[in-house]
Amino acid sequence: MRTMIQKREQIYQGNLILVNAQYAYREDKEYTKVDVEGEMLALETAEALNALMFKMDGWKQIAAVSGWRSMKEQQSIWDESIQD
Repeated sequence: MRTMIQKREQIYQGNLILVNAQYAYREDKEYTKVDVEGEMLALETAEALNALMFKMDGWKQIAAVSGWRSMKEQQSIWDESIQD
């Protein structure tokens, strides 16, 4: 196992971010979003997904079922799941 040490400001950089009890989610990054098969995805994500699906002819068997959500929408989903 390898331990990585990062400065606090580095935690919120890039596409893979740390979110937990110590580090809250921040919705301060603006993404260009596009519709892919009815799901909103960040442009960079959509491009990578399309390239992968093209290589494996995946759109015939695989469908996007969840994409980008605003914090408000995600909170609503969370609240409903807690009630259930």
